[in-house]
Amino acid sequence: MKKIYLLTALLTFLACASGTSAASINFSSKGVTTLDDALNVPGGTLHFISEGDYPWQVMTEGDRVYAQSSNAGVHNSASELSLP
Repeated sequence: MKKIYLLTALLTFLACASGTSAASINFSSKGVTTLDDALNVPGGTLHFISEGDYPWQVMTEGDRVYAQSSNAGVHNSASELSLP
């Protein structure tokens, strides 16, 4: 259970450090179609879950791939990303 909280804290830190609600792990968009693909290191096996009114989404900009919460600009809201 501690590993889940540590990873969640790391993703939260990455999002806050960048000034956006985004976490960027993989940098190549080739073959990336799911949240798991976007947030795992290449060949990683973690399974991410995003539930609620504002799920996290896979975003691409050129070759850059990242996950971003969908609650940008929605005051008093939360977007949840977790590991089972």
